[in-house]
Amino acid sequence: MKKIIAALSLAAIAGGLTIGALNGGSKRVKQAEADASYQTYVPISSGWIENTDGSAVTELGNAIRGRNDRFWTGGSGWDAQERTFNAMDDFVDTIHRANGGEGWRGAYRTPELVLHDNDHRYISFLFGGGAPRTLDPGTEQERVEDIFINIFQVSGDAGSGDRITGIRTSFDGRGSLEDAGHLNAPISCNMVFKYFELPSEIKPGDHFLIYVRDGKTGDYGGFTFGDVHINQTLEDVAKSFSAHKAQMKLNEFTSAYNAAANEFVLDYYANDSFYATVRTAEAALTDANDDFEVNNRLSKWAYDQQNSTFENGDLASINFDYIYSTSDHKEGGYFYDNDGLMPLNKTGNQFLSGEPTGIAEGVHDCGLPESAKYRLVSPAFKLSGTGLISAKLGGHYSKLSLLDSNYNVLLTTGNNPSFVDDNMSNIVTSGARMCTMVRTYLDCSAYLNQTVHVAIEDSQVGGGWNLAFFDEIVTKYTSLPSFKLDVIAQSSSKSEAVYNGVVFDKLVVGETYNADFKAAYDFVTSYYAAARTAANDFSRCSVDTTALISTYDGLSANAKAVVDSSEDYFYGDNLGHFDGDYFLAPVNKNFTIGQAITAIKTGVYPVSSSSAIINNFRIEKNGGVVIAFMAIVSFLTLVLGYAVLKKRKVHK
Repeated sequence: MKKIIAALSLAAIAGGLTIGALNGGSKRVKQAEADASYQTYVPISSGWIENTDGSAVTELGNAIRGRNDRFWTGGSGWDAQERTFNAMDDFVDTIHRANGGEGWRGAYRTPELVLHDNDHRYISFLFGGGAPRTLDPGTEQERVEDIFINIFQVSGDAGSGDRITGIRTSFDGRGSLEDAGHLNAPISCNMVFKYFELPSEIKPGDHFLIYVRDGKTGDYGGFTFGDVHINQTLEDVAKSFSAHKAQMKLNEFTSAYNAAANEFVLDYYANDSFYATVRTAEAALTDANDDFEVNNRLSKWAYDQQNSTFENGDLASINFDYIYSTSDHKEGGYFYDNDGLMPLNKTGNQFLSGEPTGIAEGVHDCGLPESAKYRLVSPAFKLSGTGLISAKLGGHYSKLSLLDSNYNVLLTTGNNPSFVDDNMSNIVTSGARMCTMVRTYLDCSAYLNQTVHVAIEDSQVGGGWNLAFFDEIVTKYTSLPSFKLDVIAQSSSKSEAVYNGVVFDKLVVGETYNADFKAAYDFVTSYYAAARTAANDFSRCSVDTTALISTYDGLSANAKAVVDSSEDYFYGDNLGHFDGDYFLAPVNKNFTIGQAITAIKTGVYPVSSSSAIINNFRIEKNGGVVIAFMAIVSFLTLVLGYAVLKKRKVHK
């Protein structure tokens, strides 16, 4: 009986090392995909209406400008324009609209908007322009020709309903600021951040409109307006506010006129009581996470024009409409003598694409050839948690950096550390990754509790596979994350073949770093190199594991916890087949390194409870190859125990 109990115990131990053990591991932070019906962003190009003399038309026409646009030319050529609108996206500019300009009167309004719930009652937008406030000399009341924004609660037809509030341009009533202190530079074209909490009259599910009225001709009788966000929390508003401040500061370089105007606005933000609440919320921000699932055209990131150029020095104008992509692969046939599709390895549905000819289907063009570079800067936040930040980086010159509050680089990954430029026909762990995005950690723990920004950039103009792809930026880890293995696959239109491989996370550290995380990373790197050497058939252990186990036993408890919950893998199962060149099979990641270490030490190998498939799990223990057939281990042990017991009974 004792033999049977021993056999059952061994089987139970083997059966206990199952996929379920993975659930206790540290998981990577992942933002949920946005509900498509939950609108948070209202782009100018989507459903806006122009009203002129009471008649509505659906074409905004020549009043639309882009985020890159400037005004006030100081010489010849577009780049000689000295002033930035400080727009965060496409916007309406009635001051410089053709066939009207300052003499135009009318209004623009949004499509109908819906308040989603009571926890997201804030709206925000950028608003500029407008003549000095005009008061009726007899009553000192505001005259109707002033420029302002109305918010209407919709009842019945669009455009009707009750007026909730009116918001004026920021500098209405402050004069045009044409004084020596501001270098004779009126700032009325500068777009200024505004936010508003919808009042209690508007309930969740109610429709409302934002209606911009221009009743003034001449004397800067026009407005600039855009970057509308709805259904926001105060934290969301604070991120937009911070990003706009960063963009203004980064773009002061164009001229002294621009710097003076921007500094005036920044001073206004810092001291005016209107911004007191959002300033408090901004100071409490502890992350700048972004997974690019919500297409807000990067309006919550500052576009650093000074570091966004072509080879000839001109501003690199990003087409923000098309910089988000949903592609799974990038065509590679025009780089090599094959027509393979290089895996992008995105997370979720969307990622940030630096593809010069647009998405793989060739539908769009984001206007960023290899001759261009660009940089985007996050809102400010206080670095907290473990001090780790990460992003998925693809392409040769994709770069993730930590910046201080003055936008100086504190720490950077440098050019994409996972980039491999090789023939695409053999994508495994050591194969080509020209556009494949790989999780890259930057250990910034030396800068904990400091106010910082993160920057993502295409850091190079010119050749050398100068493309950049980004996804899933995480700036706050409350605990040390485990290391993951992303499965990648290259497809070819020549066949049905898919060549599988895995990509291991990368780590970049500075002079000061988290010793436990670094030790865990170094061990996992050596483990994969020894116990899981990439091959086209199976993953084999190629060295004696004695030293590996000794190193593992010497890890701190924190480092060991990271190692134990990190993903392990092997190639191949009985569904795969060898086609003469490559082993075509799924990559199994059902087990953790902690389970494998236990198996090496005990000789008891994990059993996959999720499938009846007999999977080969090859590993060497002290130089000797041990082949464990996972689903059959328990069965063989029971049979052996039963045979021994029966033999003892016979001899009695």
